[in-house]
Amino acid sequence: MAPDETAGLICSKLEERGYRGMVVPIEHVAKLKYEIEENGSQGKIEVGLYEKYLADFEFDVTKRLPKACSIIITAAPQPQRKVTFHFNGQTHLVIIPPTYYADTDDQIS
Repeated sequence: MAPDETAGLICSKLEERGYRGMVVPIEHVAKLKYEIEENGSQGKIEVGLYEKYLADFEFDVTKRLPKACSIIITAAPQPQRKVTFHFNGQTHLVIIPPTYYADTDDQIS
């Protein structure tokens, strides 16, 4: 199977599951690092968020994938959840951010 066909098949399988995907040149990882650092220095990314999710990310993919030409980028929707509590005769609506549950992460792993 040709590389373009493989990329198309991967993306269509992701779409079947409700995810988005794209196969891009490996050089885009360096651009991603720059954009994340730039947004961080401008205060667009919270320091705690960066430290929790991105501080250990290895942007130098050539160490682990020396022959890679492309990388698969995926995205999956993770909506907020609404929970209603009834306490002392009152109803309380609480919105739970997607970072507090891992349903989608578990499906992808």
